[in-house]
Amino acid sequence: MSVIRTALCVASAALTVGLTPAAALAQQRPGDAYYEFLMARRLETAGDATGALAALQRAAAADPASAEIKAEIAAFYFRRTPPQRVEGERAAKEALALDENNVEANRALGFLYSNTVDLAARNMSPQMVQDAKNAVMYLERAVAGTRCAAVAAWL
Repeated sequence: MSVIRTALCVASAALTVGLTPAAALAQQRPGDAYYEFLMARRLETAGDATGALAALQRAAAADPASAEIKAEIAAFYFRRTPPQRVEGERAAKEALALDENNVEANRALGFLYSNTVDLAARNMSPQMVQDAKNAVMYLERAVAGTRCAAVAAWL
């Protein structure tokens, strides 16, 4: 479905039921969240980070109970150069609030914390020690979740 077609569908639906376009977008179905999720992947691959983030935010609005979308937003922020730590950490923790076993959110936080630790430092600051502990904890959760999913799929 093209972006123009989507916009026309939203506008015509809004006119039909008397909603503003923003209200019509707020009433999207979960299938729309999947469409926006895939659109974000396409836009990011094409180099349109702004459009990709907007699509991910629309997906999150369409399915606010999805931990996977929040985790993808976190991973998106961590893929930026430089990584956007504050936004990514917030999105990952929102995902974990919805599903503490979400593999992508745990993986993203694990890599975030491991990247903040400077292994060459002789005297690690208390924050670096805590980040190292957090990295291990979140990466262990990610691995545990991956193993569980792989075993469940195999059975």
